[in-house]
Amino acid sequence: MNQDNIGKFILELRTSKGWTQEDLAEMIPITRQAVSRWEQGKSIPDSSTLVILSEIFDVSINELLSGRRIPKKEIVKESEKIALEIVDKHISMKKKIKRILISFISLFFIGIIGFLCYYFFATYNSVKVYSIGGKSKNFYLQDGVLISTKQKLFFKLGELVYSDKIKIDDIKMYFYKDGEEKRLYNSNSFGELIIENYGYEEYFYFDDLEDILKGIRMDIYYDNKVESVELDFLMILSNDKFVFDKRKIDLNNNENKSSKLEKNILKFMIKIGTYKGDYYEYKIDNKTFKYYDEINRFTLERKYSDSLEVWRMNCNNNYVIYYYGKNEVFVKRKTICFNEDCSIYDKELYDRFYNYLDKYILGKSN
Repeated sequence: MNQDNIGKFILELRTSKGWTQEDLAEMIPITRQAVSRWEQGKSIPDSSTLVILSEIFDVSINELLSGRRIPKKEIVKESEKIALEIVDKHISMKKKIKRILISFISLFFIGIIGFLCYYFFATYNSVKVYSIGGKSKNFYLQDGVLISTKQKLFFKLGELVYSDKIKIDDIKMYFYKDGEEKRLYNSNSFGELIIENYGYEEYFYFDDLEDILKGIRMDIYYDNKVESVELDFLMILSNDKFVFDKRKIDLNNNENKSSKLEKNILKFMIKIGTYKGDYYEYKIDNKTFKYYDEINRFTLERKYSDSLEVWRMNCNNNYVIYYYGKNEVFVKRKTICFNEDCSIYDKELYDRFYNYLDKYILGKSN
């Protein structure tokens, strides 16, 4: 079945009748442009129009589709040929549609895979969490944290531990870039959380972050003296894993063997305490014991009728911070170290804290 031959045959039949394209179009009826497209071989009539043309020109549909008059002895053979051509064209069209569909699906999945690859490489290892710490003769910095993302940076110096007898006048911080000393922003508020947006750079330039992570020197001015504390950054978390498992405390894990004291506290709290999602809690009398498994911190709260005492111990160092509150407001804070030779050792508070541990925790964990 050839469109050009069909068009030439319709043109031949029309001109033999002496009709114009408009005349033939009115008989069917269709537009003159449709007749023109047939005769130019750009399209062929549909099935209903072929029936009408067959009646108008007194020819068979097979003859119209063959594009010529067919002798009677060839009618059956020509019909079979046309039928086979129609079948072949149908199969060819299905294959073409299938190829287009496969191409579309392939492009779709390639686009999805490309997007996932871009998203993976854009976000992989893009969030990093660093702990900040450092100590000198009279000062100890703990619980500092820096969180770096591609949009924001969160920076908190943590808690500066020192003797109550020391009065700090000023604190300045420095880092080194290309061998030169550079000043970091000033802050005497160690509990303050600094949030820096990329491109805004209110506190420091993000181009300096790599050098800052190598370490900061903190100069502390007090009593007409200056003492330097070297602050180190330790990366403790990064989104560089494909699968994230929930952390389960394992007593046989080395990271939970930092001290016999911590292990005994942990053992007892797992056995007796109630798990609250990120810490274990145990209550008895007017005392509440909490162990925070993710940060190895132990807290003891003792409530009175109108006051509250709180001890907070970081199991990875030798310090306990004592708070005393009156009417739900803390009016006293004191840092206690475990070492009797330490300048901030307080035997009375330390003995009271350790007696609670021995009576309610350590004695029961043996």
